Amino acid sequence: MKFGEGVTIIDVIEKEELLFSEHFACVYCGISYPEISPRLFSFNNPNGACSECGGLGFTQKIDENYVIPDPDISLMDGAIAPWQNTQSLYYYQMLECLAKHFKFDPYKTFKELSDENKKIILYGSGTEDVEFRYEDTDRQHYFKKPFEGVITSLERRYSQTQSDYIRQELGRFMSESKCVKCDGKRLRPESLSIKIADLNIVDVTALSIKDASEFFENLQLNEKDQFVSERILNEIKDRLRFMRNVGLDYLTIDRSSATLSGGEGQRIRLATKSVHPCRILYILDEPSIGLHQRDNQRLIDTLIRLRISGTRLLLSSTMRRP
Repeated sequence: MKFGEGVTIIDVIEKEELLFSEHFACVYCGISYPEISPRLFSFNNPNGACSECGGLGFTQKIDENYVIPDPDISLMDGAIAPWQNTQSLYYYQMLECLAKHFKFDPYKTFKELSDENKKIILYGSGTEDVEFRYEDTDRQHYFKKPFEGVITSLERRYSQTQSDYIRQELGRFMSESKCVKCDGKRLRPESLSIKIADLNIVDVTALSIKDASEFFENLQLNEKDQFVSERILNEIKDRLRFMRNVGLDYLTIDRSSATLSGGEGQRIRLATKSVHPCRILYILDEPSIGLHQRDNQRLIDTLIRLRISGTRLLLSSTMRRP
C-alpha cells in the first residue's frame, strides 16, 4: 500500500493493482479535473469558458479578403486596404524595397502575383532579412530586418493595443469563425465531458422547451442522486411546464434573447417568477404577441393561477376569452 498523490492498493483476491487519485485525475489518460462547481458550467466565468475563444464560441481573425478587398488593383495603387488612407510614404517605399528583394513587380495587380509573393506580403518573410530604405524630407534611413507581413502586423497591433479606437479600426479587417477548440459550444472540454443521461449541459440547452421538459420528466437517477437533486429538478420541471403552458414549447433553451418577440420575452420573464410568486404588480403589454390563437386560453389560465397565488397583473392586451 502506497500513499502520496495517489493511493495504490493491491487487491489480494483479484491480484490487480488499483490507483486512486485525490485530484480528480484519470490514471489512464492523465486528465485532471477541477472541483466541480456551478462556475465550471458558465461560459461567462474564466473557470468554465473555453480558453481559446474566452467563452464567445467564435474567434476573430484578420481576414485576407478584408485586407485585400479588390485584388484587381496593384499594391502601389492601394490594394492593401489598411494602408490606403495613410499620408505617410513609408509603407509604399517599404513595398518597393520588398518587391526589389523578392523580384516581383509592385505595379502588377495583386491577383497576378505568385502565391509565394502573396504569402510574403501578407504573412512576412520569416527569418529572411530584407534591406529597407526610407526617405523623408530631411534624410534617408537604411535598416535590414525580416518583413513582418501585413496580416501579422495587424494581429500584433490588435493584441497589444490598449486603445478601444484602434481595436475598432482594426476590427474592420476581421471576420468571425466558429471556435475550433470548443466547436462553438463556449465551454472548456472538462465541462462538456460531464454528462447526465449521456447529455452534457450544451446538449440540454440545445433542446426545445418541449423536449427539455420531457427529458427532465423522464430522467432516471439512482437514490442518492435523486435525493441530492430533488429540489432543483422540481424547480426546473415547474419552469419548463409553465413555459409550455404559455405556448413557448417550440423555443430552444439556448435561444438568444435578442431574437425573441416582445410577447415571448414577457412570458419567459413571467416563468422566472412562476415558481415562487410574490406580491408584486406586473404590467404586461400584449403578452399574447406571437402566440398562436389556440394557445390563448392556456395563457389566460396560467395568468389566472398567478393572480390567485398572489401576483398582481395589469394587462394591455387584445386577447378575448373564447
